[in-house]
Parts: sequence; structure tokens; C-alpha cells
Amino acid sequence: MQDRQSEIEAVLEHLRRGRHGRDAIALLTAKLIELRNPGMRTEFASESEIKVISPTGDSRSTFLHNIWSECEYSPENRAEIVDRYVRVLFQKSGDTPELSKENIVVLIRDTQYRNFVAKEEWRDVMTDHLLGDLWMVLAVDLPDSMTTLTLEQVATLGLDKKDLIKLGIENVDRMLGRMEFNPHGECFTVGCEAIDYASSALLLDYVWDQAASLIEGDLIVALPARDTLLFTGSANTKGLHEIREAANHVVTTGNHVISEALLKRLDRHWKLFL
Repeated sequence: MQDRQSEIEAVLEHLRRGRHGRDAIALLTAKLIELRNPGMRTEFASESEIKVISPTGDSRSTFLHNIWSECEYSPENRAEIVDRYVRVLFQKSGDTPELSKENIVVLIRDTQYRNFVAKEEWRDVMTDHLLGDLWMVLAVDLPDSMTTLTLEQVATLGLDKKDLIKLGIENVDRMLGRMEFNPHGECFTVGCEAIDYASSALLLDYVWDQAASLIEGDLIVALPARDTLLFTGSANTKGLHEIREAANHVVTTGNHVISEALLKRLDRHWKLFL
């Protein structure tokens, strides 16, 4: 058992180090499947499909497109991404909640992310353009995984895109919990309980109605990463300089980046602030 655990750690460490192309990630994924599930063996049915065969001869397949896309978008999290998919692959049917209206969420992501998850023909996902390079991406939030919502899944819910977005925003609002505005120089940062969903707070009108009372002029907002939201007022010259610098710094050096663009709020609608 200890030897197998050491091998698992070695595979995960290999994923963390250096650069890995799709072939290397595929091989390491197959190795991790066998290590996490003793008795199982793997073989490649195609370059993008790993067939997992049990000691009794039963088999199931896992497809690598999701893993590749996530690893390419967040290479610093390769080990965690691959391990999450491997763990979920062999969960018992009762271990993970099924798709339901309660776990639909709306993510705010950039055009690059949207293209990553939608570039393959098999990946017909639910997205809606927000403005500029920002998109609303409908996703399913589960305890051990986050996957984009596909049209096939949508058919089981019986809701159209408008209703799904409304539902996803309501669920995100519940998950974010208590919102906090914290001074950061001449700007404010937005804090919440589910910080990985912070950028989705952009869609909550009441948050920005409250924030507007703290600034002079119109609200200027930056969401450089999924866990980072800042705002200042259009009449605050120093604040505008600081928010631009902060957005540039996060996009240049941070993880899970979204956009360097600044947004301006007018009549409860977002516009690009140039």
C-alpha cells in the first residue's frame, strides 16, 4: 500500500513539473488510473480514449478532451485536474449528486476559456456572451468536479437558456454567502465565502447597488481572475490608476486569470471602460 501511494505521489509530482503535451498527460492519466484502482488495467482505444478493464473483463472508457482542455488552460494545476478526473471516474453512482437544478451555476470566463471548452465538436456547451471578451458559461458544480453544462444535459432539465442563466445566478448567489467590501488603497476588493466564484458576483445587481455607495462617480470594476474582484469610482483618479495596475499584475502573474478589461456600470448594465 505504501509503495503504491509513493508511486501515486511520483506521478502527481511528474505532472506538476515541466511542460507536458497531450500524449504525456494521456500516459500519466492511464498510469494514475491503474495505481488508484488496483486490479484494473488500461489500454488506449484511440489517442483520446482510455479503456479501463476490470479483472472480470468489464470495461468502461474515459475520454481525454476535458482533461486536456483544463490542463492547457490551467497548466499549474495539472496534477489536481488529472487526479480529480481519475477519482470521479470510479465513484459509485450514489457518491455524487446527480445533475439537478440546485447545482447549476454561471461562471464568468474570457473568450479563450470559452473557446477551450467549446472547440471540439463533441463539446456542445451552454454559453452566452456578456460583453467584450467576457462570457457566461453554464456549469455543473459537484463536490469533486466542475464540468460545463452540455446541451444533452440541458434536455433533461426542461429549461431554456434564459431560465438556466437565471437559475445559475440564483445558485451562485446562495453559494457566495455574505459579501464583504474591503479597502485596498483607493480601491475596494470584494470578499465572499465561495471565493472561487467571486467573479460571478458581477451578475448580482444588489452587490453593486451597495458598492456604489462607497465610491464617487460611476462604478469601475475589474475581474482579473476568478477569485479577484476590485472596484473604484470613475471620479477617483488615483483609484483608476491603482485598479489598472492591480488588474495587469493579476493577469500577468496570477492563476485562473480572466480579463484585464475594466467595466463601467451604468443604469444597472455593464459597459467596457476604456
